[in-house]
Amino acid sequence: MKISSFALIFDWSRREENEFHQFIPVSPEKTLMEVYQTQYYAVAWTGRLYNRTELLNSMEDTRIDSNAVIIHNAYLKWGDAFVERLDGEYAFVLVELKNRSVLAVRDRMGMMPLFYMEGKREVVCLQTRW
Repeated sequence: MKISSFALIFDWSRREENEFHQFIPVSPEKTLMEVYQTQYYAVAWTGRLYNRTELLNSMEDTRIDSNAVIIHNAYLKWGDAFVERLDGEYAFVLVELKNRSVLAVRDRMGMMPLFYMEGKREVVCLQTRW
């Protein structure tokens, strides 16, 4: 049985705006999970991207080897609309750390379910696939 899961907890009460608050891998099989963080963004990704080559060619950078980095770069290039370009089975969370916004996305068919809860001071995202 292959399990691909993650939980993300963002505690907005913390003072450091560029801190990726808590990433909890729930899966013993980490092959499908990727995390990427810059000073202003954090991405947690799991799944398969079918049109990876097409996206890389559109971004004019074929050297990227991480789907989480592809998500980050696509967001910077096309904004929220980049999700319309994705084809595959996936769930990911992209966080803009400076303005504390969370973009949680799953594939259109729901092959990678994604759940979230928003509290007064925190956002929790959970992805699981058995």
